[in-house]
Amino acid sequence: MGISSVKSKYEKQLLQLDHVVGVGIGMHAGKRVIKVYVNSNYCKSLMDELIPETLEGYETQIDSIGDLSAQE
Repeated sequence: MGISSVKSKYEKQLLQLDHVVGVGIGMHAGKRVIKVYVNSNYCKSLMDELIPETLEGYETQIDSIGDLSAQE
C-alpha cells in the first residue's frame, strides 16, 4: 500500500487525538514520512505514546505547528 493510502487510512483516527490538528506527507532524512501536526499545547511524551513510530512501514514524524485560528 502506498503512503497516500496509509495516510488516508489512519488520518481520521489520528485527528481524533487531543492536540492533533493535521496529518500530511513530507520528507525526513531523504524518506517520505507521515507527518502528524500538533498544536503548541501538546505533551511530547503523551504524543510519543499515542502515535506509533511507524504506520504500515512508513515512519511518522510529529511536528508542532502552534495554535491554529481562522483567518478573516
